[in-house]
Amino acid sequence: MPATKPKVWDTNFISHSQNSTRIDYQSTWDKMDYLNDYEMQIPTPRNHAPDFLHFNVYDLPERKKAALPDMFKVINGLIVVSQRFCDLLQDFDLGKTRLFEVPLYEYNQKDRRPGTYYILHIGEQKTSFLPDESTGLESLGSGETLVWMSDVDEDKLALSKDAALTGVDLWMEAKMRSRIFFSDRLKMAIKDHKITASSLKMRPCKLIG
Repeated sequence: MPATKPKVWDTNFISHSQNSTRIDYQSTWDKMDYLNDYEMQIPTPRNHAPDFLHFNVYDLPERKKAALPDMFKVINGLIVVSQRFCDLLQDFDLGKTRLFEVPLYEYNQKDRRPGTYYILHIGEQKTSFLPDESTGLESLGSGETLVWMSDVDEDKLALSKDAALTGVDLWMEAKMRSRIFFSDRLKMAIKDHKITASSLKMRPCKLIG
């Protein structure tokens, strides 16, 4: 049988509004300082991350509060994962990415909800993205600050094969905003374990080299 071609996958989970929940967070550390580290994939200590989560709507129906998926977003776009997804991720190379445990409370910030949740603080970047070989992109900035983004489902991202296949299983790209990248083995594990999200469509990237 012919050898299976290596694959890398991307998802625009971050851009999809249906992944957002009515959940806020509280922190003793400066929120904007942490958010900057979070958005730039800068590793940070636990005491800089939020202390806890809470629903920000007092009359949200119980059926919605009880139906949180394994991966969702809270205020400011922070990604939160379930205990089940956290356990799965432990079997993969995450590098400097961290999972910060956070309790989830009701709107009153006093009554704790069942379950254990974790902020997924991605602390790994690769430089495998090839914008000239990709399609459907929009550029932002110029020179040293030039980055690329796309909110559509029809684009096609190209990556340098050697750089993309080397290192961690979960990362973001230094010059590509709003996309999360997965190794093939992590993508397959997510599928096999039926990890849920409102929208977690993954697409194979074009590998060059």
